Amino acid sequence: MQGCTDKNPLGRGRNKLAITWFFATVLVGLFSDPFLTDAFARNGQFSFMASYSKSNYGNNSYSTQRRYTFAGAMNLTPVTEIELSFTSSKAFINYDPYQTTTTNDAILGLSLIQVIVPPTWPIQPYVKVGAAQYNRKQTGTINGVPTAPTSTKSPSAIFGGGIRAFFARSFSLKLEITTYLPDMEVDQAKNNYAAQAGLGWHF
Repeated sequence: MQGCTDKNPLGRGRNKLAITWFFATVLVGLFSDPFLTDAFARNGQFSFMASYSKSNYGNNSYSTQRRYTFAGAMNLTPVTEIELSFTSSKAFINYDPYQTTTTNDAILGLSLIQVIVPPTWPIQPYVKVGAAQYNRKQTGTINGVPTAPTSTKSPSAIFGGGIRAFFARSFSLKLEITTYLPDMEVDQAKNNYAAQAGLGWHF
């Protein structure tokens, strides 16, 4: 019995060429998206980000956290922005049946954002640094009896970074991690960080 041979080597060569062309087009597209050819003419952006988390500890004990951030930024250069942001966060902890704690944070920040790739790239990592007013209010109960509310107002440093991916000429998906340093204390960074995802509109 004779072995099978390829009766159409020309067709096989065309298939390899098509596959090579496909991957080359994808790679070129990652770094030269035609949607972003007007990137140098942009003036700024508005964005909204949010996050939600919940942890269960058993015996009806749990914690939840919701965080929302609204921001507006103006371009100083095609890769440098100055951003004004407001973040509202609410955390609730329930240690059933003894204690509950509710923490509300309101953060008004001013940051400098530096994109670390050319503005025409559709995927853009960036870093940010700035300052904020960090206001916190805390209430709770112990055995059903309300505790005395506490309130603090602290100046804070902001450090963070993120990545945005354009899916149209004026819109991007954003993922950002930010940490705050109330009273400019570096050891507070591990206690005040958050990750958020959202949408940006660039104009």
